[in-house]
Amino acid sequence: YACTNASVLEPDFTLNFQDDEPYLIDVAALEIVDQYKSPFSDPYVEHLSPITPAQAVREWVGVRFRPVGAEGRLRVTVTNASIVGKSLDTDKDFKALFISEQGAELTGTLSVTIEVLNAQEVSLAHVLAYSAASKTLAEDASLMDRDYAMFSVTKSLVKAFDVEVSRQIDQYLQLFLR
Repeated sequence: YACTNASVLEPDFTLNFQDDEPYLIDVAALEIVDQYKSPFSDPYVEHLSPITPAQAVREWVGVRFRPVGAEGRLRVTVTNASIVGKSLDTDKDFKALFISEQGAELTGTLSVTIEVLNAQEVSLAHVLAYSAASKTLAEDASLMDRDYAMFSVTKSLVKAFDVEVSRQIDQYLQLFLR
């Protein structure tokens, strides 16, 4: 038998928004404003995620909106795109030696405003969507487990956000859809 290298599976951190129909919106351009600035310190851990919530929103905007108008702009402002990590209490008694408990909780929050602006920068309509998601990690979780958990939080955030913002777009931005 010859020595062979074992194949290593690359982690799949794709969001798959391509299944959704894009909104054809009567504006000439899209603008993404990221007002949320990660503190890069505990308890904020979004900067450690394979795809941050803010990156996911940028990807979502690129897939979900198509500008088809002659003037105006669709401004998407990310006001919160955080993931907070919190240690959970675990048992320290004898039986704890034989079980694996949940040792951490990741909680993500996403808050985004979408505005239709005319050529004079006047807001003609807007929607505000908020989503939250959380996931726990075993106390003995690996770095890969942590990455998958953070990606899961990000994916859940954007999925819930998409449902809520789609409902609002259909209701409040109908005049600007083509």
